[in-house]
Amino acid sequence: MLPGDTRKIIYGPDMDNIYYQSGILFISDNNRSSQNWVQDYEKVLKRGIKDIKEDAQKRLTEIRAWDKMTKGIFLEACITCCDAIVTWANRYADEAERLANLAETTEKRRQELNKIAAICRKVPEYPAETFQEALQSEWFVYMFTRLEELVAGSLSLGRLDQILWPYYEKDIREGRITRDEARELLESVWVNLSEALVILVSPAGRSFTEGYAHFEGVIIGGQKVDGSDATNDLSYLILESKQGMPITYPDLAVRIHAQTPEKFLHKVAEVIKDGQGYPKLLNDEEIVPMYLAKGVPYETALDYVVTGCAEHRVPNYETYIHPGAVVNMGSALEMVLHNGRVPKFGDALMGLETGNPEDFKTFDEFFEAYKKQHINLEKHALIQQSALDVVFPKYMAAPFTSMIHVLSYEQCIDLHEHVQGGMREIFVDACGLATFADSMAAIKKLVYEEKKFTMGELIKALDANFKGYEVIEQLCKNAPKYGNDDSYVDQFAKEMERFHTEYLATQKGSSDEVISIRFLPITLHIA
Repeated sequence: MLPGDTRKIIYGPDMDNIYYQSGILFISDNNRSSQNWVQDYEKVLKRGIKDIKEDAQKRLTEIRAWDKMTKGIFLEACITCCDAIVTWANRYADEAERLANLAETTEKRRQELNKIAAICRKVPEYPAETFQEALQSEWFVYMFTRLEELVAGSLSLGRLDQILWPYYEKDIREGRITRDEARELLESVWVNLSEALVILVSPAGRSFTEGYAHFEGVIIGGQKVDGSDATNDLSYLILESKQGMPITYPDLAVRIHAQTPEKFLHKVAEVIKDGQGYPKLLNDEEIVPMYLAKGVPYETALDYVVTGCAEHRVPNYETYIHPGAVVNMGSALEMVLHNGRVPKFGDALMGLETGNPEDFKTFDEFFEAYKKQHINLEKHALIQQSALDVVFPKYMAAPFTSMIHVLSYEQCIDLHEHVQGGMREIFVDACGLATFADSMAAIKKLVYEEKKFTMGELIKALDANFKGYEVIEQLCKNAPKYGNDDSYVDQFAKEMERFHTEYLATQKGSSDEVISIRFLPITLHIA
C-alpha cells in the first residue's frame, strides 16, 4: 500500500526487500500487530466470560439489519472468542485431572492438581471469588491476548496490587490462604512470564528483538482514583516475591507520589539494592499532569499503568493500538551533509535535496536544512501510520482485546479502527537525540563560530571515518556534549523537540487525536 517514496525511505532503494529496513525510518509493525497494551482484567474477573458472551448474544439479536455486516460480525467474533477461551481453560482442567490420576502422583500433588482443575473449570467462564481464582483468570486473559496480538511481549498485567486486593484481603481475613501461599502463587506467575517468547516473524524483527526483554509489566503503588494512596499489603507482597528471584520477570514498576508511605519507599529501595534494576519508578506528579494536558479526565489519569519498557497507558480510555514509527536523527543529519543522500546507499536520493551544505553561509541555514529533512521523515512516518489504519483492521483484527475494552465494545468496532470517545494517541518517535545534539554543537562551534575547519573538510573527514583526519576527530570529541547540563548543547535538543511536536500538531485529524513525540534511546538504537 505504501507510496513509492515512503517505501523507499523505510526499506531502502531496493524497495522489494521488505525483510530489511534502511534504518532511516524504522517501523516495528513487521514484527508486532499492536503497540504496548493493557487489558481491563477486572471486567473478566468480576463478570466472567459467560456473562460477557450472553450480553454479546443479546446485543446481536437486537441490532438493526443494516448493522449485520459490521456490528453483527464484531459481536459474532466476540462470541467465538468467549467460546474459545473457555474451551482453552477447560483443556487445562482436563490435563490437571489426567496428571492427578497418574499412579506416581503423590497425594499432596493430587490435591493441588484437583484444585487447579476445579479452578480452570470455573474461571474465566465465571467470576473469580478467591485470590487463586482471580490470579488464574487474569493469567488466562493475559495469555489469550498474547495468542491474539503479536505484541512482541509488551503486554502489561496492570495494577496487580489493586486488581487482586479484594480477593487477597478477603482470603487472608477468612483464613483461606496464608501470606506465604499467596507469595508462592505470585512467584509461579513470574516463572511463567519468563517462559513467554518474544515473537520473531521476520529477519528484521529477529535482528531487533533477539535476546530482547519481553516487558511484561506489573505496576504497584501510586494513587487511587480518589487521589488517596493506593499502597496495601499486596503491594509489599509483590515486592517481596520479586526480591531474590533469579529472573528478570515481571518487569516490575512502582508508582511514586508525595504521599507514598516512607515504609514502602524503604522496601522499594531494598529491592532496587539487589542490583537487578527493578523496580523502575514512575512519578505520578509528572505523568498525571501530562495526561491532563492531553485531555484525559483526572480520575482516569490516576489509574494509568506501565506498559512496555518505559511507557504507560490509561486502560479503557486510550484507543490507538498500532505501533509507532521512529525517525533516525542521525540519518536526517547525514542527508543534510549529502544533499538528501546517505553514504550507505550511495547516490540514491533518500530525502530532500536541501542544497550543498558547503554553500550555507550561516549555521541557521544549516539548521533550517536539517529541520526540512527531519520533518520530511516525520511526514513519511505518518503516511506509514495511515496505511496501518487501513491494513490492520482487515488483517490483524483483535476481537478479544476489543471485547474487553469498554469503548470498543460499546461501539462494536475493532480497536484497530477509529474508536470514539477516548484518546487516540499516536507516537512518532525520535532516536539519536544525544548524537544529534552533539553533532549540531560541534558543527556550530567548530565550523561556523571558531572556523577550525570548513564544512567541506568535515564532510571528507566523516566520509573517511576520520582516517587521516584525526585532528578534526579530536576537536569534535572535545566539543560540548549533551547530558552535562550545558545550555549550549541543550538548545539543539529543545529546538528539535519544539519543531517536531509543532509539525505533529498540524497533522491532528480529529478532536480525540493526540500525536506525540516519544524518546526510547536505550532500545531503539538497536534497530
